[in-house]
Amino acid sequence: MQASATKIIEPDLEYHDKLKFLGLLTLSDFINTASESVFKKIARNEKYPLFNRIAVNHAKVSSRLNTVYRPPKCKTQKRFNSFFQYYMSNF
Repeated sequence: MQASATKIIEPDLEYHDKLKFLGLLTLSDFINTASESVFKKIARNEKYPLFNRIAVNHAKVSSRLNTVYRPPKCKTQKRFNSFFQYYMSNF
């Protein structure tokens, strides 16, 4: 949809050049930015309904896990690719 819309606006440029010209992010970058924003919003607000899904890493020193959050162990690939798992692992 984004490619079609930019093709109407700038038909002669390549896709990435159109995005740069229009000051837009790629769709995947936009989704990642929006998802990161939602995760941070959930993590900052204890009254948020999904706050209990986030586990904070309280360990003072951890050579294996050096993140702010403690992601749960995953037995399936579907769970490993989930929203909370991804963002707890990368912050």
